[in-house]
Amino acid sequence: MKLGFLYAGQGSQKPEMGLDFYREDPSARKFYDSLPDGHLIKDLSFYSNEETLRQTENTQVVLVAFQTMITDLLTEKGMVPNALCGLSIGEYAALYTSGVLSKEDVISISRLRGEAMKNAVKGIHTSMIAVLKSNEEEIQKILDEINTKNVFAEISNINSPDQIVVAGAESVIEMLTRRLKEKRIRSIPLKVSGPFHTSYMNPAATTLKELFQKIPFQRERIPIYYNLTGNTSPLIDIKHTMVEQVRQKVRLADDLKNMIEDGVDAFIEIGHQNVFKKILKKMAPKIPVYTIAKYEDYKNVLGRFHG
Repeated sequence: MKLGFLYAGQGSQKPEMGLDFYREDPSARKFYDSLPDGHLIKDLSFYSNEETLRQTENTQVVLVAFQTMITDLLTEKGMVPNALCGLSIGEYAALYTSGVLSKEDVISISRLRGEAMKNAVKGIHTSMIAVLKSNEEEIQKILDEINTKNVFAEISNINSPDQIVVAGAESVIEMLTRRLKEKRIRSIPLKVSGPFHTSYMNPAATTLKELFQKIPFQRERIPIYYNLTGNTSPLIDIKHTMVEQVRQKVRLADDLKNMIEDGVDAFIEIGHQNVFKKILKKMAPKIPVYTIAKYEDYKNVLGRFHG
């Protein structure tokens, strides 16, 4: 079996995430207690409400802490993945698992990244939609017709052959929605706090570039399938890739397709909402995807692989 770990992105958080692990597992407790600013992260993770947790500056660090904690529990039990992929902020959990970043550095980066992404669009009215059963070229053609230099929207995620996400100025998204409706193409508004993975994130990219100059990045020990390229490469410039990742489109569909073509035949998704499982159910229905969101899920996965 060739096993892939998948790390969900923003939107896969949930109040009390990690609390059952903390109560039930000494290793999980030790992990959270040892985190930089562990008290703050535990308070946000375990006791904040949905609205607080949804704020970008809180979501990202909480998600990465949760995902790296579960990764440590799995690897302690001998479950080491053959391939990795993370969606947006989830890619940082993949960097940790692959040995590129230390626990301390991945936590500090995720906190600063969330703050920088929030600040990048302060005072700008933006929105995001998922476009169903269209294609990149068709959507881009419409955007080229309605965008202006300063007021625009861009394709931010290609999640699957059936779902492309567009983010940007609220007025442009409204025009795009009307154009799509005229073509009988369905779109769904998404609940987000910013136009991530678009040019609106240029200030956040600059902040990350400056931060990365102070942080050592090691080479991968496990192949990562990157959002920016839709594939893996042992020669990739990881710092440059992660700077560009925040402001360029996520090619998740290509990542998953390439992982499967490279022989990954089982996945463990770490995060709530079954984001990857829903995509893979359509893309590769015969490949099993095991989600870990609760401690009970973790125990079930251990039983399935070691039972």
